[in-house]
Amino acid sequence: MTVAGQLADEHVPDLFNACGTNSTTLLIDLSDIQSVDAIAVEALRRLRTAGARFRGVRQYIQLKLDSADEPSSPY
Repeated sequence: MTVAGQLADEHVPDLFNACGTNSTTLLIDLSDIQSVDAIAVEALRRLRTAGARFRGVRQYIQLKLDSADEPSSPY
């Protein structure tokens, strides 16, 4: 599956519908993503946790995905 343009909270339901229920075999190409908001990052993180794999992830999106995985500091 290829996702392009801006991925924002209003697109997340469509993303989950397109991905279906079997994320373990899903390969999502993010090469053409221009921007993501916090809700979209969380959606991508959930898909990755469910087994989806990503291709063409831009560095700034990867950093957002990785920082979403880190526990928040209480300070």
